[in-house]
Amino acid sequence: MTKFTSVFARLLLGSSVTLQISSALTATTTRYWDCSGGSCACSYTRPSLGLGDSAPAHCHSNAMFTAPANIHGAEFYGAAAISGVLGGGNWLSEGCGKCWKVTGTSSYLQKETTLVLKGTNYCPPGNPMCDGKPHFDIAAPGFDVLAYSLAHECPTREPENAAGFAACSEWLIGDSNPDANCNCSLFNDHVLRKGCENFYSLRWDNPIVTYEEVTCPDELARLHCDHPYASEDNMPDTCASNDYGTVEPPVTTLATSATSSAATTTKTTEPPATTTRSSESACCSWDSSNCGSDAWCNGSKERCMDPCNGKWMDNNPTPPTTTRSSGSSTTQATTQPPATTTRSSESACCSWDSSNCGTDAWCNGSEERCMGPCNGKWMDPNPTSACCSWNFSNCGTDAWCNGSEERCMGPCNGNWMNPK
Repeated sequence: MTKFTSVFARLLLGSSVTLQISSALTATTTRYWDCSGGSCACSYTRPSLGLGDSAPAHCHSNAMFTAPANIHGAEFYGAAAISGVLGGGNWLSEGCGKCWKVTGTSSYLQKETTLVLKGTNYCPPGNPMCDGKPHFDIAAPGFDVLAYSLAHECPTREPENAAGFAACSEWLIGDSNPDANCNCSLFNDHVLRKGCENFYSLRWDNPIVTYEEVTCPDELARLHCDHPYASEDNMPDTCASNDYGTVEPPVTTLATSATSSAATTTKTTEPPATTTRSSESACCSWDSSNCGSDAWCNGSKERCMDPCNGKWMDNNPTPPTTTRSSGSSTTQATTQPPATTTRSSESACCSWDSSNCGTDAWCNGSEERCMGPCNGKWMDPNPTSACCSWNFSNCGTDAWCNGSEERCMGPCNGNWMNPK
């Protein structure tokens, strides 16, 4: 179900987007994502939380995603709750599964954008914007206005993403800056995060749009909408994700652990299972030694390092591990084994003391790994005779700073001395 808020009142008083007189059909728009299952069964149940058919959650695939090349010139594909005029109704109405080409303009960016939206929910006449008028309440994770929402179920139906669902609730409420009060990075789930980011990129504050019904593109037609509902235990790809070039993405789950004193609930975005790493393929790891079992995270370095929060392991290197060295009174965390080896002039390496190569083969594999997750310094082979100086006379002894003018003048804060 959708809602009418003070944000939407601007549409009744006059929109900042001027409606041109033309033969095109026009509609009003708002934005929502309340996690309730909706009237078109584009939803799934969560037995792990004790939630069955009476409390389904919206499929993540309803989030807005980048459209492939298409005949409509659409930048994004997405979903919306639709008014009765467009075929919306209380349960599996005729508008469920239909698609519309929708074009609107951001008053902030002065940019016109076209979307193709699929009807996946009902906007009832209790919302004045939907009473007898064509209206699209666009599915946008994070943009439900919590202060006025009549059906915001996210804290109970998807508690692991609760912070994300509130991330943009205050956008353009009490603050006219369109670049404030929205932080899509708070989502743990990458599909929801991208949906939030894609809608935010439009800077659409409920514009009036032109629309026409179109045949649903395949990417929208296959979105999961079916009853009996899907279940988190047997999740279809087309409910969990709208990235059809990959296998099913990871689903964030709640893991409960009991101690002698109390039971605690913690979040994890990685299944605990691992597999022995194959030398023939790269993979994503969460223990720096074994491949994780999540095929989606194993599909590419980008997925592994960002939404999956893992470490990418290339063919046959030894990944870095985090160790702890215990002192008499304190425990200090380090990201590098203490062992070092005398630096070879034939190869570059990663160093943690600016003089000797570390022994970690994974960190030594590239400057990107060394300077990024390994938090080391990259030492080039056979450094140039130029050097970094801090007294304008003598070369400094820091091999890393001596490796390039960029390092010297930047993070090392020295002066680059060319050979005479």
